[in-house]
Amino acid sequence: MTMTRNSLEQTDLPLAQKLGHAFNRVQVAMRADSWEAFGQNDLNPTQGQILLLLGRRSEGLRLSEIAAELVVSAPTVSDSVGSLVEKRYVSKNKAKDDARAIAVRLTASGKRLVSRLDSVGGTIAAVIESLPEAEKVQLYKTMLRMVRELQVAGKIPVARMCVTCRHF
Repeated sequence: MTMTRNSLEQTDLPLAQKLGHAFNRVQVAMRADSWEAFGQNDLNPTQGQILLLLGRRSEGLRLSEIAAELVVSAPTVSDSVGSLVEKRYVSKNKAKDDARAIAVRLTASGKRLVSRLDSVGGTIAAVIESLPEAEKVQLYKTMLRMVRELQVAGKIPVARMCVTCRHF
């Protein structure tokens, strides 16, 4: 049986560029899975990302923190959170550490939805699961290193996404 080589294998580009193209293809597949799930739940991509982010932060987040984490504008976050409040997936309450600040938290229905959304990406998870254990471990270590390097380069916010965190 002969395997057909894809365009990433046929190119004479440097390996770093081929890896970048491969990451882009994986990201496109992951985004398509997420956007399909978000759409099925009457969410736009930003609203879905906000819910997933809040699902990892039980203490809630301020609007500015959400904007920084998702690298979107404050007005975009404000509009999206407003819609999520209307849909009763999130609530806005006073922040525990500052009574003047507002923290956004998941409601019970928001937590249930996040639980369903977290199971999305099954295709990617299945592909990763099919890798030999040693390759999965090496891929994980490589991804952690890349995230750290992107943090150092200022391309990923460090706040709440430290690769040394036990929750990462």
